[in-house]
Amino acid sequence: MTAEPRIFEKYQSVGVRRGMECLLRHPDALRFIDDCERLRLTILGMDFYKQEEGDIIELLSSADYSSLSGKEDAVEQSISAARRLIQDRLPEDASWVSFVVEETRPVGDKEVLP
Repeated sequence: MTAEPRIFEKYQSVGVRRGMECLLRHPDALRFIDDCERLRLTILGMDFYKQEEGDIIELLSSADYSSLSGKEDAVEQSISAARRLIQDRLPEDASWVSFVVEETRPVGDKEVLP
C-alpha cells in the first residue's frame, strides 16, 4: 500500500466522513501535516467546513497548492504553507479541514505511521 491511502486510512477513525472526504479537527489536522512531512506527501489543497444547524457546510475559503505539483521542493513548500495557515486555528471559525495530497516518491516498507 502506498503512503497516500495509508495516511487516509490512519485518520478515518478520528475524522468525520463526508462523501469521499475525511474531515479533521484542528489537532488531528496538525498531526496529519506532520505525517505528510514524514511520508514526503505534497499537500495540494485544503478545504474547510463548519457545523451549521446540524449540517456540515463547506466554506468558500480553501487553500490551493496544486501549482507546487512536480516541483523539487513541493513537499517542503506545501507543508510550510499548510502549517502557517492552520498553526493556531482553522480559518473562518471552521470546525474541520480536509486535505488533498500527492505522493512524490514511493514509500519503503520501513516507513510506518506512528
